[in-house]
Amino acid sequence: MDASATEPARPAANDARSRVSDILETISQASVQSVNELKNSIELSVLRLAVDLLQRAASVCVIGSDEASPVAVLLAQGLRERGCDCGVCDLPASDAEASAKRELARYGRSDLLIVVRMSGSRLPIGALARARRRGVRILAITDSAANSRIGDADVVLSAPPTRMYGMLNLSGCMTVAQLLLIALDKSAK
Repeated sequence: MDASATEPARPAANDARSRVSDILETISQASVQSVNELKNSIELSVLRLAVDLLQRAASVCVIGSDEASPVAVLLAQGLRERGCDCGVCDLPASDAEASAKRELARYGRSDLLIVVRMSGSRLPIGALARARRRGVRILAITDSAANSRIGDADVVLSAPPTRMYGMLNLSGCMTVAQLLLIALDKSAK
C-alpha cells in the first residue's frame, strides 16, 4: 500500500499562511473595533477625574485577576515608570478575598485603588468595601459587561467587551490603560 494513501494530506504552505493571515486579520479587526468604540464612549471629563485621582494619590494599588491581570500589570508598570509608588495585587483563585484583605489593609485616605475587571474575573467585594470605608478612592477600568459590579468606584473607565476565537480580546481595556498613562503624562506638562 502506498504510504501517501494512509496519511492525511498536508496543507500547502500557501494554505497555512493564508489561515494565519486570516486569524491575524480577525484579531486586528477586533482590536480596531474596540478602539473605534472607545472614541465614542470615553468622556474627557471622566478621563480628567481619573487623572486627578492618580495625581493626588500618595500610593496606588492596581488589582486585577484572571483575564484582567495583563492590563493590571501594564498599568502598574507604566505608573512605576512615571515615579508612582504602585503595587499590583493579583488575586489567587483559592483565596481572592483573603488575599485582597491582607494586601489592601495598608492603603488609606491618601491612596488610590485601581480595579481592573473583565466580565468573569473575580472581584474582592468585601475587601473593596472595607477599603472604601477607610476612605480609599477607587478607579475602575472595566469592560462594559463588568460595570454593574463596580458600584463603589469613584470613577469608571469602560471599554467595549469583544471576544474572538472563544477568548476575550484585551485591546479595549489595554487601550484605556494606555490612554490613562498618556493623559497623566500630558497633564504633568
